[in-house]
Amino acid sequence: MRARNWREFLSALNRWGAPSENQVYADIDGNIGYKPAGLFPKRPNWDGLLPVPGDGRYEWDGFFDMDVLPVEFNPDRGFAGSANSMNLPAGYPIARYPIGFEWIEPWRYDRVWAALSQQDLHTLEDSAALQTDYQSLLATRLISLLPKSLDGDASTMLRNWDGHLGAESGPAALYMVWLENHLRPAVQSRLLPEQPSLLDEFDNRVLLRLLAEHNLQDLVARTLDSAFADVAALLGDDVSNWQWGSIHQTIFEHPLLHLATGEIADAMRIEQYPRGGSNRTTNNTWSNDDKLTVDGGASYRQIIDVGNWDAARMTNAPGQSGDPRSQFYDNLLEGWAEDEYFPLLYSRKAIEEYSETKIMLLPKGN
Repeated sequence: MRARNWREFLSALNRWGAPSENQVYADIDGNIGYKPAGLFPKRPNWDGLLPVPGDGRYEWDGFFDMDVLPVEFNPDRGFAGSANSMNLPAGYPIARYPIGFEWIEPWRYDRVWAALSQQDLHTLEDSAALQTDYQSLLATRLISLLPKSLDGDASTMLRNWDGHLGAESGPAALYMVWLENHLRPAVQSRLLPEQPSLLDEFDNRVLLRLLAEHNLQDLVARTLDSAFADVAALLGDDVSNWQWGSIHQTIFEHPLLHLATGEIADAMRIEQYPRGGSNRTTNNTWSNDDKLTVDGGASYRQIIDVGNWDAARMTNAPGQSGDPRSQFYDNLLEGWAEDEYFPLLYSRKAIEEYSETKIMLLPKGN
């Protein structure tokens, strides 16, 4: 945070230990950069993927210097960034520096790169739109693989949909229930009937390939009909009333709620809100189970106007205080759920102008 230029920024990252993170850089002179940072162990004779004998042949031999990790400074494309995906450049010597082999699917990264590649000038509003983007590249790819012979209400609904996982979208509700609760489990059971758990977390790029290479039309049709019936049971028979946000909702819970009773328990409960997106959209809102509620994702986001710091914006949830008696306990939640931003002030003058409360801590006896 005290770095004044790119050189000092890189020097500071050499002292970064954990957690390992992707770091991006910008300064008031117009320079931008990217650099991952974290302790990166040397593993003689092995790559860290599988267990090895503990007989001394496979001990760590210290850590690599940060210089072996990728770096970008003022790339010709005019932007830099990260979205939790595979980010090693072409030709990176992975055999010599086995930094990692398991990467998150690229849909969010690809969406970010596509949007930025089409913009000659990027504004604060563009950043806000990209951070809150619900367009699913996976959805459009998957729908394009629907068999042409497939007809009916479910297939028609998906074919007429643009792949936008907005909270108000009915097709988004059908798509997500189909993909997560029907299609993926059915493909697993068909291809690995004896060991379905081996595919529990298989990459959706594998799913696309399997659908394209294998004759699974009967499976696609059956699972899509089952998903349509499930959504109808959840949201009613009138498809015009279906909304993804009716299923995909936030559930924030104070960690001490189970110990509270009465009025304090009532004050600790936090309202649920509908959300769009999934873990494969730029606005990441992922689910852990077949209920498809929001279990994680981007709670805090910020947009920085380098050189005009008081123009910065942020969003967070649920609030700035963990005390349910405070007016700031859940004051940011509704705005966050509706993809709104709030001022993120830096200068002392602006902070003092907008201050609501000041807390003074004095030594005992003063």
